[in-house]
Amino acid sequence: PLAAPRKARAGCGKCTKCQTACPTGAFVSPYVLDARKCVSYLTIENQGSIDPDLRPLMGNMIYGCDICQQVCPWNRFAGWEHHEGSPLFGPPPEDLAAPE
Repeated sequence: PLAAPRKARAGCGKCTKCQTACPTGAFVSPYVLDARKCVSYLTIENQGSIDPDLRPLMGNMIYGCDICQQVCPWNRFAGWEHHEGSPLFGPPPEDLAAPE
């Protein structure tokens, strides 16, 4: 069973950008992430094979996913915008985003 949602941090919860942007629908309800559907979990932590139903939703992501972080408006306050080349802001290099 999934853990009960934790109380949102101040500010978080006024939008659903992370929930909407998740390519596999890993957010099963507000503040509840099902790691079994999360691309980051599936490609980094998971020791088994990836559910065939999720594979098409992952596109060509082979190691991790930060889409929820990229779309979160609260991350602009975290100071990442000052880090050149941060994977959280801006499009990734084409050779990383679309491996052959």
